[in-house]
Amino acid sequence: MFQKKDLPSVLFLALLIFIIVLTLCQILVVHRHDQRGYHLSKNQQLAQRKKMYHEMIGNYNFKKYKNIAKIEVFRRRIKSVIIMLSEQNNGMNIANDNGDVSAVIPTVREDDSMTLCDRVPPKLVGEISVQTCDTACRLESRLAVESGGYWKPATCISRHRVLIVIPFRDRWRHLTILLHNLVGMLQRQQLEFRILVAEQFGNATFNKGRLMNAAFLEAKKRFRFHCVIFHDVDLVPENDRNLYSCPWQPTHLSVAVDEMHYRLKYELLVGGVLAITSEHFQLVNGYSNEYWGWGAEDDDMAYRILLSGLRIMRPSAVVARYRMLRHEKREPSAWSSRTRLLKSVNKRFQMDGLINVPYRLVFSKDKPLFMHMMVDVGLPKEHDS
Repeated sequence: MFQKKDLPSVLFLALLIFIIVLTLCQILVVHRHDQRGYHLSKNQQLAQRKKMYHEMIGNYNFKKYKNIAKIEVFRRRIKSVIIMLSEQNNGMNIANDNGDVSAVIPTVREDDSMTLCDRVPPKLVGEISVQTCDTACRLESRLAVESGGYWKPATCISRHRVLIVIPFRDRWRHLTILLHNLVGMLQRQQLEFRILVAEQFGNATFNKGRLMNAAFLEAKKRFRFHCVIFHDVDLVPENDRNLYSCPWQPTHLSVAVDEMHYRLKYELLVGGVLAITSEHFQLVNGYSNEYWGWGAEDDDMAYRILLSGLRIMRPSAVVARYRMLRHEKREPSAWSSRTRLLKSVNKRFQMDGLINVPYRLVFSKDKPLFMHMMVDVGLPKEHDS
């Protein structure tokens, strides 16, 4: 039976239980706050993206930044022409006032009888079925590509010199399938192209932004190209009329993906396959270096494009169709950390990106169908010693 002398012990026990319960509640609240992105529905996340878009873009002086963009692109273009003329390079695509990038400045060529390739490539077939192939396939025996992933038309002068950058890690089968389908399509489009596969060194969390920035900088040291196409390894084109030529404005090519029911997921989407001129990529300062894990680095790029006075263009969804190769989805980074970075794009995009990407080139090797670069992009801050 309960005694008065037991009262202090009971009160102490009750107080201890109350403190434990209160502590557990606080831990759960904090945990849920940090992980709230995983509990938001897709529609709620899209609504947050649209809200951030209107908050950051709505009050921006676009006229001012468009003028700045035009001046900067013009300056870079003149510099490129001077370098080209001094080196007597074999042709150069220069965009005119209407955005036509196929105007070519003639220079001395080995074969003066060669003419420009047709504006509309004559051998396109339209819809193409995705051909699968295992890693044992000897693609190089069927595709006439030089070592290091370089090719140009033999009978005409290509109007576009394109660098294809594929950020990569442990997806050799997907890479084989992509190259098996992509190389032939690029050849039918009469493009002068080089394929560069940038693989992240080590086992740290993937950072696609740093990897693509590093690949661009290393390619600029070695090659001359007019534009770059950043291409996810798991997206395979289904129509060769979706041209990989150099655009006059940044162009999102992977508009319609089978996994998304061939519809654009949201208006700011530029992930998957993005084509952009070298001048424009330098103007927007490349990708952000701050996104670790999957997600949001492409949304950050969309804001950079708009804040730089440029536009996001897209081909028709009828031709810009892709098949996504099946794979295990990477766990996305926390929605809260992604939104914090996205909300600060307009304050940091000129200081965070191409101009300050930390990386180390581990090696660079010429493979039969591509140049393979192994790049060390460092570690997330929590892993830094």
